[in-house]
Formats: sequence, structure tokens, C-alpha cells
Amino acid sequence: MTPPPPPLLSWGETLPDRPPPPFWPPLGGPRPRSAGGRSAIGAELKEFGLSTSQYATLMMAEAQPGMSVADVAREVASSRQAANEMIGGLEQQGLIERHPNPSDRRTHRIQVTESGRTLLARARIAVGRREAELEAALAPEQREAVRDWLDGISEACR
Repeated sequence: MTPPPPPLLSWGETLPDRPPPPFWPPLGGPRPRSAGGRSAIGAELKEFGLSTSQYATLMMAEAQPGMSVADVAREVASSRQAANEMIGGLEQQGLIERHPNPSDRRTHRIQVTESGRTLLARARIAVGRREAELEAALAPEQREAVRDWLDGISEACR
């Protein structure tokens, strides 16, 4: 005869004779505060009317003038359609312009406008300040290790 299954527990409850599972809280459950780095940056960007993807796109387009929608989609790991819609929103806000690509009539080159550069400069200051706040609890060697890890992940995803 097989023993009865263990009783169902509510979130956060453990059996008195067993420790919590190794990943507690369970994956998919409430996230610890430390997992909110991206949302903290996103909250900072709301003041400027930007999402994190739009902010990243403005930074890329400024660093690499003439990118195509397909280039942006590859860089932000999205579909071409999603990138096109996001770029359309930036264009409606007057932050970027599309210009025909003289070597390929089917594509456009993306350029950051003066308004886009101004907004991006202000947003960078706010994001830099927020990143410094988030990093304040880390020792310098921890910061360097995190940055190295993020650079490695970014490179691996290309």
C-alpha cells in the first residue's frame, strides 16, 4: 500500500519536520525585492515617457546612426513587427526619424532627432543615478563581477 500524498500547503507554509525547498520562494511566486532592477529603471523612465525598450533603442540609434528596423529587432531580440511598432511610437513622439536607405528602397535608416537626443541625455542622467542607488550596496568587486556577467550574457545572446 502506498502512503498518502503530503498535504497541500499554502504559499510560504512548510511542514514542521521539513525545511523549505531549495528555491524559496518558489519560482513563479512573489519575487524578492532584488529582482526588481529592471522595473526600477522602468519606473525611472516613465518620467520621460519611455519604456526600457524605447530607451535602449534610442541609445542604439544614437550610437549607430542609420540602423534599420531589422537591426533594432535583432539587437533587442524582438520580431521585426514589434520593433517597427516601437519605432513608430518613437517617431510619433518626434524622437526619431526614418529616412529612405539609398542602397535598399525597401528599408529605412533610423536617426535620432534633436528632441530625441535631448530627452535621451536627460533620461541617461536619471537612469545613471538610479543604477548608482541600486549598486550602492555592492562592493566594487561585486559590481565588476555583475557587469562582466551581464556583458557575457549579452554577448552570448547575439
